[in-house]
This record gives sequence, structure tokens and C-alpha cells, in this order.
Amino acid sequence: MPVSKNWRPCCRCATPSPRRARRSLKSSIDRIRRLHPAAFVLLAAFLLPACSQVQVVPGAQSGDQERQALAAPVPAAVERRFRKALAFIAAEEYSRAEVLLQDIIAASPDLAGPHLNLGMVYAATGRDEQARQAYARAIALRPDHAAAYNELGILYRRMGEFVKARDAYQQALRIAPDYALAHRNLGILFDLYLREPERALSHYRRYQALLQQPDREVTLWITELDKRVARTRKIARSAP
Repeated sequence: MPVSKNWRPCCRCATPSPRRARRSLKSSIDRIRRLHPAAFVLLAAFLLPACSQVQVVPGAQSGDQERQALAAPVPAAVERRFRKALAFIAAEEYSRAEVLLQDIIAASPDLAGPHLNLGMVYAATGRDEQARQAYARAIALRPDHAAAYNELGILYRRMGEFVKARDAYQQALRIAPDYALAHRNLGILFDLYLREPERALSHYRRYQALLQQPDREVTLWITELDKRVARTRKIARSAP
């Protein structure tokens, strides 16, 4: 059977090389910049909630629709260093980001944001178990941290632990039902790995509805899946 030209780009080995993981993280950052109007400011909010003590429900259509609740702030110097670490991650300077994040954690161990982003650095450099532990620490500090569950789901999917990935994405969506990226990731999981196309379609469509402009790539996936589901139903109806 020929491989569709619209096949999901994440359809690759469940344990990719560090180089592939780095490309995947860079691709995710680029996708957020391209599809979300508030661009990298939203990325910082998406990754920063516990460090700045701002609760963010990511994935809405525009920046003014993000729901934020300010709690006790952290020192401005810590936030500046954290944002510098984010800039290093965006530039794929992972060693510098790692050193800075570890310093922040040593000084302020109870902030979830640095643990989450350190986990992303570990994942991007092929240290999956260290990434899992960092995400678990972020979640222990902030059980309502939807972004941490989303990143944990990405990690489990890459490790081939698809049921755990599903559970992590679903927990992210229980916390933040309009979290667009979690809908996209769960759709991919149902589509390619768990082979549940109708559930995949539901999440792809929800993802599209949450964007200000539709993701053209996901539009192709939806078209392809609609045809596949229709064929399956037709075969089922014609079966004796």
C-alpha cells in the first residue's frame, strides 16, 4: 500500500535520535509562532506559568482570550533568567539553557516552570528518563499544569508508551479543555498509534476550531481520515 503524501510528520521511530528530538522541539516552537497570533509571547506564557505564578489556559484563538490569574509573583530577576533560558531553547542552545535552568531550580526549587522546561531540554537531547522525572516534578509542584501533562504525553508517545501518552494528553485536556496543541497531539496519537480514526477526527476538528486560522496540514489530515472512515463504514455495511 503506498504511503500517503499527507502522512503525519511525526510518523517515525518511537525513540528518535537526539538530533530528531531537537528538530521536533524546534518544529513545535515554529508551529506555535506560525499558528498563534501572539507568537512567542504566548509561547513564553505557555511555558512559564509556574515560574511567574500566572495560570494560563493555552491554545485559545488569540492572546486576549488567554485566561490568566495572577498569584504571588517571583522576583523579577528570576523571571528574566527564566525568559533567557526560553530564548536559549528557542535558539537550540540547549547546554546554555540547561545550566541556567538548573541554577534557577537550585535557587527556587518549588517553581514548576523551570522543571518543565528542563524536561524539554532533556527530551530534546535524548535523555528521556531525565525528562520524565523533570515533568513529574513539575506536575507534583503544580497538579493543574496542563503544559506539563502535554509534554509528558509527547515523551511517552515517543517512547512507545501509547496508553500512558493518551492518559497524559487527556489529563491536560481535563485541566484545559480548549488547549489546542493537546487536541492536536491526542489526534495524532489516536490516528497513527492507537488506530482510532473517529476519535482522531474529533480532536483534529477541535484543534482547528480553536485556531484563528486553520492549520492547512491538519486540514489535509482531516480530509484523508474522512475518506478512510467512510470507506470503513461502507465495507461494514456491505458485509454479510
